[in-house]
Amino acid sequence: MTANSQAAVWRVLAVSVSRAESGGPSGRAQTPGCQCAAQDRSRPSLEQVGEAEEEFIEYSAAEQAMRRWLYQQGLLCARRPVLVLTLCLLCVGACALGMVRLRVMTDPQELWVGRGSQAAQEKADYEVGGPPLVSQGW
Repeated sequence: MTANSQAAVWRVLAVSVSRAESGGPSGRAQTPGCQCAAQDRSRPSLEQVGEAEEEFIEYSAAEQAMRRWLYQQGLLCARRPVLVLTLCLLCVGACALGMVRLRVMTDPQELWVGRGSQAAQEKADYEVGGPPLVSQGW
């Protein structure tokens, strides 16, 4: 912050403190013998400093555009909550349409054995030919 902007901030703070003492915008008048009135005169509150500094901050063009766009988005959400919620549900539903064709595989052999692998061919041969010849029990 430059020296000129600091001086301007202190001028704004001095005006806001004098308004607060006279019962200005805050709506509360200070009594002359009150200790809090003496504290208010000596040092501005953090809220007053924050508000005064924001008036003199220079934002870049990109940040200004982003602040404007986000402000507009906030207004839209606050003014038309039903529309915003409906659009969000439609977007989520559109993204979830792929789950209609989802097929869950639970067979471990389908999951871990490739279709054209040697193990898959041996399993298919085994299923077609039946169990291997086993000697007859005596």
